[in-house]
Amino acid sequence: MSGKTKGPSASRHARLATRAKIAQLLGKGLGNRAIARKLKISPGTVTKLRKRLEATHSLADRPRSGRPKKISEKKVQEILVALKRNRLYTALDCQHYLAEVHGLKVSLATVCSALKRAGFSSYRIQSKPEITKAQEIKRLNQTRLWSTTMSKNDWYRVVFTDETSFRRVGNTFKPSRWLPKEDGFEDRKYRQKPTSGGGSISAWMAISPEGIIAYEFFTEALKAPNYVAILQKHLPTIRNRMGRKRFFFEQDNASIHTAKITKATLLNLSKKAPKFEILPWPPKSPDLSLIENLFYNLKCRVDKLAIQRGAPENVEELKSRVIETINYYNEPAQRHYFQKLYDSLPKRVNAVIKAKGGNTEF
Repeated sequence: MSGKTKGPSASRHARLATRAKIAQLLGKGLGNRAIARKLKISPGTVTKLRKRLEATHSLADRPRSGRPKKISEKKVQEILVALKRNRLYTALDCQHYLAEVHGLKVSLATVCSALKRAGFSSYRIQSKPEITKAQEIKRLNQTRLWSTTMSKNDWYRVVFTDETSFRRVGNTFKPSRWLPKEDGFEDRKYRQKPTSGGGSISAWMAISPEGIIAYEFFTEALKAPNYVAILQKHLPTIRNRMGRKRFFFEQDNASIHTAKITKATLLNLSKKAPKFEILPWPPKSPDLSLIENLFYNLKCRVDKLAIQRGAPENVEELKSRVIETINYYNEPAQRHYFQKLYDSLPKRVNAVIKAKGGNTEF
């Protein structure tokens, strides 16, 4: 950090220096107006300080009324040092740090307020590029086709699949971090929050209106041959869960999904009874994929368990909590959640058409 610091602590030191000068001039016998002219401040300020010195014999601020701060100044300074040294990045990191190290449970709003008072601010960058004009056209053309060919019952025959990863804590982390306001965010290289200690675990899942009908965990980077092995293992299960009727298989345009070996495998598997169709998927369309909404809720629940029970100690414990969360969403009481997701598909398609292929609120 370059330049002089102008945070709250620096302002306080400046005020204390001014008070010391006023007290020194008062000791020399100067009047209130003379001191005010000399230091270029108001006479009222000198009068108030004179009365304070006579009453308390101190230059320090009086204790403020109201509730005490939940996070002490010492803990705030400790967090600020960790933020500057890239040990912590987000407000969620700071919240977990206070809970794990100091046993202090506070809300995110309290953490953000403390950071703002200390002169820090949250900065974000986009994790993904904007939708290009060509991609908007593809999204618009595909959704227009769906609006005429896909009925509500057809959407209920779609199996949505995708991969995601789970961390020990901070699964709902967004690409943002807290930095001093005067630190020139553009001059620093942005660093994402690293994977928390103990590792992370990735999962492939498939959903239908009945819930999560198949899933597979993996810890290494998923490549096309491994993805094909997952499909060959779980597609028989998906067929059984979807019944004898023809269904649609959805996957996005990730490289492992569009690889030659993947296309050939899906083509061969789709010919076996009951047959299925591979649903053409437009680019940059997470707002149309129901499984993205499920992933967010799964991660929120895993994070909630981390707050209640503490962060998982290792990958196996993290995996057991993810399975526990999957079982929770597969309970009969949660069936309405998946019904509601599938009921929203026609609205999502119409929203993309209304936005002319652009982003939507889903």
